[in-house]
Amino acid sequence: MHRFSAVFLAIVPALFAQAPAARIKIDKSRDISTRVENQEGTLARNVEVWQLNHADLKATHTFGDDKKVVPTTREFAASVERNGFVYTFPAHSLTILKLHVE
Repeated sequence: MHRFSAVFLAIVPALFAQAPAARIKIDKSRDISTRVENQEGTLARNVEVWQLNHADLKATHTFGDDKKVVPTTREFAASVERNGFVYTFPAHSLTILKLHVE
């Protein structure tokens, strides 16, 4: 019997990201490419993407004004190698990846 589960990964590229022992400065106008790796199970190629992004850094998505910054959704087939893949997160965005693991 196969057990198929979903893993959600949320990333917010920001001016400063804090780690326990380091502070990393990230350029607010530059996309960030990183390798997403899975440690257990087999990572499926199909990835669902939910993204909130706008060219204006001061634009907001609120209950009263929810048409200016609208989330987008899409799917893509990741090039999985060694149970991971590279994904480019757009600058100043909120991105949630839904990964499927068997």
